[in-house]
Amino acid sequence: MGHQSDSESAPDALRAQAHKAYRELSKLQECAFRECCAGPSGSTTENVSITWSQALTSDEFAENVFARYKEVTSEVAVIKSGRVYCYHCASSVCEHSLPTEDGHAFAGYQDTGRPRWVEFLNFLLSTGDNRVDELFIESPKILASVSRRKALIADQLTTYGRRSLTYRIIGQVVVGYVRIKNLRFAISFQVVETSGHKLISQTITSERVHDVLVDASKRESSSLHRILDATNGASGQIRRLNDDWASSNGKKKERKQLTDKVLTILRHLATSIERKGRQYYRRTVHAEERADQRRPVHTALKDVGTAKSGDFFLDETRQSIIVLGRNRRSHVFNSTGVHITTLILSGDKIELRQRRKRYVPLTDTQRKDFLSAVASRGFVET
Repeated sequence: MGHQSDSESAPDALRAQAHKAYRELSKLQECAFRECCAGPSGSTTENVSITWSQALTSDEFAENVFARYKEVTSEVAVIKSGRVYCYHCASSVCEHSLPTEDGHAFAGYQDTGRPRWVEFLNFLLSTGDNRVDELFIESPKILASVSRRKALIADQLTTYGRRSLTYRIIGQVVVGYVRIKNLRFAISFQVVETSGHKLISQTITSERVHDVLVDASKRESSSLHRILDATNGASGQIRRLNDDWASSNGKKKERKQLTDKVLTILRHLATSIERKGRQYYRRTVHAEERADQRRPVHTALKDVGTAKSGDFFLDETRQSIIVLGRNRRSHVFNSTGVHITTLILSGDKIELRQRRKRYVPLTDTQRKDFLSAVASRGFVET
């Protein structure tokens, strides 16, 4: 005869169902740890609180469990500036967290979670980039290549951090070759999500190059300073996404939209860096001095402040912002609000570029974002 319930104990039927649920939850925990393990030593004995409600569908419950265990299994990694996280060593200060050669770039993770560093030339070849010959012409170009998360973790195993939030790379721009004195080196600019659902961006290169950068004067590394200016602008844009990024956790649609924004920022950064590299090789010393004096900037900013909504365009070829000013002036900016140059174009040339869809009018949202970027530099009011 079954045990009868009283005020002190649960009924046998309820106990039996609880035992079944307990066994199934144990299996769920084992599966979750197995799928989200941050490293080979990931524990399956850690206590984790999860919430269930009849209001949740089974798919929603699974997504919540997955997100919760990704957080639990992600070690609180100290982000070391200028270094990637090595899942193999569970460290951001091991020998694998930096390239050993000046010209090497981050090419993703190996299956065991160890960062893979390859010569920039080989990196471009592995991505199918057919511009490698431009690295070795008389005035070699600086090239930039964007990589998405999927490509960077393609070989990484789950047990070595594939799904971990410890150092979750969203995407990167790899740049090369930049020259300082007798050095030819590569830079990896990464956007990473931390275990606290915060976006960070950082520039990674070899230790020897870091030392040279500290000592390099502005004149000795003018191309580098223009590149760093572009990466600083991109970093600011990434920081401004952080509030929305944190609130989007667990929301697939919102997270995808924000990821697309991150990748758009990286693509614009790559375009800007390549342009700045070409500009470096074209300029004479006199032209450098004129640029330092910023003679065209004030006129450009004055025109931006008085421009009408129909005077703003996106140059589809160069991915720059064009603002039409007075006296046939066309001012060229990058997406972070930095003035690049001013052109004198006749009306028929502007009309021709519009007909050929090279100059595409900015939407209201794009125009407001651009004006905000200019205003953030303290130049004009929006």
